[in-house]
Amino acid sequence: MLQCRLEVPLNFEAMLLSKLGSLLRAGLIVCLAFCANLPFVRADAPSYDYEQGIIEIKFRDALQVRLRDGEPAATSEASGGSLAASSSPLRRLVSDGAVWRRSFDCLPEETIDSLCRQSEMEAGSASGRPDMNAYFRLSLPDGSDAISICEELTATGDIEWAFPTPKPAPLPLPPDYSDPAQPSYQRYLDAAPDGIDARFAWANNYADGAGVRICDVEYIFNSSHQDLPSVTILGNTPADPGYGDNHGTAVLGTLGSVSNLWGVRGIASEASFYFSSAYTVEAGYNVAAAILAAAAGLQSGDVIIIEQQIAGPNSSHFVPVEWYKPNYDAIVTAVGNGIIVVEAGGNGYQNLDDPIYSTGNNGHYPFLSENDSGAIIVGAGAPPDYASPRSRLSFSNYGSTVDLQGWGYSVVTTGYGYLYNLEGKNLYYTAEFSGTSSASPVVAGAVAIVQELYTSLHGAPGSPAQIKQILQSTGTPQQGTDHIGPLPNIRTAIEFIRSSVDSDGDGINDGADNCPDTFNPSQNDADGDGIGDDCDPCNAAHPVYSLGAAPGSPAVTGDPTLQNNAGDNFDLDSAGGYAGTFEQCGFGDFGRLYVNHDAVNLYVGSYDFNVSGSNNACVVFLGLNTLNDNATNLWNHNGPPDGLDYMHNVGFIEPMDIAILIGDEWGDGTYTNFSLGNGYDFGQGIFYLSSSHVFVGVAGSALSQFDGSGHTPTIGGDDDGNGLTDRWEASIPWSSLNADGIGSITSIYVCGVFASDGVSGNDRYLSSNYLGAEAGAVSGTDIYGNFGFGFVTLTPISVELHDADHDGMPNDYEQEYFGGITNATGSGDADGDGEDNYSEYVADTIPTNGISFWQAVISVTTNTTNRRIRFDTALNRWYDLQYKSDLREAWSNLQTDVEGTGNPISLTDTNETSHRYYRLGVRLAD
Repeated sequence: MLQCRLEVPLNFEAMLLSKLGSLLRAGLIVCLAFCANLPFVRADAPSYDYEQGIIEIKFRDALQVRLRDGEPAATSEASGGSLAASSSPLRRLVSDGAVWRRSFDCLPEETIDSLCRQSEMEAGSASGRPDMNAYFRLSLPDGSDAISICEELTATGDIEWAFPTPKPAPLPLPPDYSDPAQPSYQRYLDAAPDGIDARFAWANNYADGAGVRICDVEYIFNSSHQDLPSVTILGNTPADPGYGDNHGTAVLGTLGSVSNLWGVRGIASEASFYFSSAYTVEAGYNVAAAILAAAAGLQSGDVIIIEQQIAGPNSSHFVPVEWYKPNYDAIVTAVGNGIIVVEAGGNGYQNLDDPIYSTGNNGHYPFLSENDSGAIIVGAGAPPDYASPRSRLSFSNYGSTVDLQGWGYSVVTTGYGYLYNLEGKNLYYTAEFSGTSSASPVVAGAVAIVQELYTSLHGAPGSPAQIKQILQSTGTPQQGTDHIGPLPNIRTAIEFIRSSVDSDGDGINDGADNCPDTFNPSQNDADGDGIGDDCDPCNAAHPVYSLGAAPGSPAVTGDPTLQNNAGDNFDLDSAGGYAGTFEQCGFGDFGRLYVNHDAVNLYVGSYDFNVSGSNNACVVFLGLNTLNDNATNLWNHNGPPDGLDYMHNVGFIEPMDIAILIGDEWGDGTYTNFSLGNGYDFGQGIFYLSSSHVFVGVAGSALSQFDGSGHTPTIGGDDDGNGLTDRWEASIPWSSLNADGIGSITSIYVCGVFASDGVSGNDRYLSSNYLGAEAGAVSGTDIYGNFGFGFVTLTPISVELHDADHDGMPNDYEQEYFGGITNATGSGDADGDGEDNYSEYVADTIPTNGISFWQAVISVTTNTTNRRIRFDTALNRWYDLQYKSDLREAWSNLQTDVEGTGNPISLTDTNETSHRYYRLGVRLAD
């Protein structure tokens, strides 16, 4: 190896490069040691945010620099122990107060040396393996220029690298779990019957807890969680008896998490929050003391929530804490001071009306009605995903003393980390907070909102009894028979409270007034939507649609990204029914949208379509179970067409897979991509909502648009002279839907929006006219009656795939026997044989043939008591054989759930009874 040291004078860079090139061509390895007299170019400032007072320095590995007596020293034999860095720049800094330390002093030098040696062994060579002990941090004197000092030290030649140290970077924030577009979001905030409708109170500026104080009574909480409000400690010093701080963090998050567009939002986020521990450093476990400390720090109208339970008479089965008399007396005292106490009902599986709770216990029976403490006792109700929402969850206590319920499962809030934990426990979130523990803050949040509004309207807070009565009388009724009370409904509670106020002076109190802020004594409401005509931006009644997939083969050809194709014909079959515009308030009209199908394609199209303007466009979304694009919103998608890329304010209750983009001026050659006049191409055609976050065209699909009354696509004519699309048809191959035809899919959902260009560039202004079963918009509509730029969540319409007229008989059966999918009804009797058409479908007989019947034959095998029952069967049917020996007896099962094969089946009865009667039933497979 050739070792060389090149002294490079100024302006001789070209000579150096030429020399180096020659040496390399000769196959030699050249090491360059740059001399101190080289010109030094000032380094660029780091791209990161850096500290002015600390720099990080890396000495050259060959020197083996270590910190000795507070200063770096070269320890290799070759260095002779000298450092150029110990010359004037370093000495000046140290004399001015600079301080050295090892960069990685969390570990001994020996440990780091061992790690480096192991790294060299793994690599098979020491080449390129840094000496991590050669890193140091230098704390600079005040007022130092970190960049200049780094340049000066690097120029000494012994320092390989020097730069200011970066400042701590902010943590990435979790998603906004209050946003319905999130897969896991705070559904308990939604409208009744699913939630308590806190969003209604927020959106209409009625209340968010402002002015109300809430004190949580339990063990501890994580005061460092970044999404919790400021919390004041009342009473003694909280301590942890061994259960951790997640529980308290989850409760406070449900109640009061800050409204900051990330994480969660507390139901009463503007309330003032306090905490009184049931287990303290000074006194140990004492719930009554915590309640009294809370009461002393609050005022009439404020709220105490007790997140505790206590063992009852049934061994370890827990009950409300007031079972213990000191706790009960403390609650009575707080309630007597006008404070509303919300008390967890406990997770003990107990019926609190059981006689065991009115015996023993030294004569203290708090669950009897005559001994009501005045607290609101909360049970745990099932969330909407359960078969019986708002019914008692099995673990929850119940009985007449339980006043209200909250969500007892699936509460999204702070703490635990099951939903989000990337940044450590101070940004933990969960979607699984449960029990009467999760139910109680849901109720307490509603209490705070109702109390705030009551106080603002009446000039004084409502009493504990008044607030309890309002929430009970206006709540969404429970399901099931085990009493846990209603789920609070903040909207109806607000209406009730306002019912005693007449804001507009029209003689009708606000709670009953359909325009509470507009004088309208007539109360006229043409569309029956509960909003009076004088203040209703839209008086059109909401229609009810029935949409089925009908057999049909419309003529749609060609490339959807090009113009329409001459020869296409508008010919959708309307037999399956249609869907259309739901709201009828904003701009745009979907007309009558139909779905057709044949062996090759799925077809979608619409009559009487109207984009209502020259810079508007439409998107129709399809969701199919055979595709896995499964977009719940379009936030993370990007790229053309811009109509989808910038439609970030649309989400879906059911996931969508395909988008059909339709605009105006399709065929005039001017706006072939529908720029909407703002320079951004909205786009046209049929696209997957791909999981790769770009929009991919659907192979083989086609789209035709028609204008005026004719059947010629707009490329060949403009019948009414306005250039706007009045009807359209789209075809999508089954092969592009991962399906073999209509029989291979189990669900299709459809929804849609009209959009216009925005006021601030490439954003989307949404009409309140939408296609779907429902649309949720947190911000409501704007002054023009449209959703505007607010976020909208669409609930799509389900397309009936197999029974377009909903008579129980599938489309193919009706087509085969009646010549059309809507030509007969299930209750009719086409052949006059006494059996209705639906019964003949179930029995698999011919409904148009009076002598087609289903029969069973009984035959004797070995003896008179060994009988065989033989009958015809059909696929997708279940058969049940019953018997009785006396006609006065009830029928008994001989064999049930016998699956049909399409061929005759024989069943044998080996019972030795001399005679029997038989009954054979048939039903459709589940």
